[in-house]
Amino acid sequence: IRPENVRKLLLSFPQVMDYNLENHLKPIADYYISDVRFSATEFGSIVTRFPRLFSYSLFKIKHVTGFLRFELGLDATQVKRVIFQAPQIVGLNTEGNLQMKLDLLQTRLSLTRQELGLVLSKMPTLMNLGIDNNLLPKLEYLEKVANDTNHSGDVVKRMVLKQPTLLGYSLENRIRPRMEKILSAGLSADKVTVGISMVENKFQDWLASSQLRKQLKVDVQKNLHNASRSKMTYLEELLDMNETEVRTLLSTMPGLKYVRSNKMFERKVTYFNAELQNVT
Repeated sequence: IRPENVRKLLLSFPQVMDYNLENHLKPIADYYISDVRFSATEFGSIVTRFPRLFSYSLFKIKHVTGFLRFELGLDATQVKRVIFQAPQIVGLNTEGNLQMKLDLLQTRLSLTRQELGLVLSKMPTLMNLGIDNNLLPKLEYLEKVANDTNHSGDVVKRMVLKQPTLLGYSLENRIRPRMEKILSAGLSADKVTVGISMVENKFQDWLASSQLRKQLKVDVQKNLHNASRSKMTYLEELLDMNETEVRTLLSTMPGLKYVRSNKMFERKVTYFNAELQNVT
């Protein structure tokens, strides 16, 4: 730990000096470095950001680490990521508040154990959020949007799996305003996973370009429909058939859709018409 960070540690948690060096402080440091495999620099970063780590027993720290590893099924790299990004997780009760948050996500989103571990490893700080005043209102809002916009039942699950950081943003200051703009632009609700992390000017640019792409797609589909209808009319007139007869013909000879550029086909039709008239 650099001298300036030692100073910061002592100012934010002076009680650290009350703990026994040999029996408490060093065993915790050794566990993080030797067992969890943090570098000395990484461990220094952890205690600088969360000096109260030393207020927990080594037994408690090992218990939470084991819970992440064996109960949630995270691999060693994922456990390191969780602890590094959210070191406060060691203070949570694995049978109380931590388990309640995990149960909420798993039940509400119908997550498998593997999917739950993936969400937690990608966004560990979710476990620092409250349930009633944070996680639950966000999930309820996203579920309501999904229902109101006739999305499939698992769309919120897919949103969270694709972008777990979504639940880390403020509902009133970020999620709701972005979602309303996305829906007003005629885009799908799940596009929030793309737009949520952008700074405002980038978000506005992305929104405008997305609207333009969607309109171009609609125009192309409309033109294709009109072109298809034009070909149908052309064949009806050329072959003196009704629409049903032309559709039956196209089902067996789909290449006839391109007869506008096939002058030989037109010559054949003209020839047969002339021959038939001569016969009659």
